Amino acid sequence: MKTEFKLHAPKAKSVELVGAFIVRGGRKEMTRQDDGTWTVTLYLNPGTFRYFFSVDKKKQLDPENPHSEKGASLLSLP
Repeated sequence: MKTEFKLHAPKAKSVELVGAFIVRGGRKEMTRQDDGTWTVTLYLNPGTFRYFFSVDKKKQLDPENPHSEKGASLLSLP
C-alpha cells in the first residue's frame, strides 16, 4: 500500500523517517518541499508500524498522528 509520511518542519536542515520496518538501517531520508513540509513515500504491506522522525538528529513523534506506543508514533494499515 502506497503510504506517504510528512512533517511540517520549515527550519529543519534534515529530516529522516525512522522505523524498524525500513530496510537498510531503519532510516529513510525525507525530501523538503517548497512549503517547508518534508515527505517520503513508501510501499508497505498491511500491519502495524512504529515510527518517528529524526529532525536535525532529534527524535520527534508525528504531530498529525494521535496514536503512539513505546515512545513512537503508531500506524496501522488494514
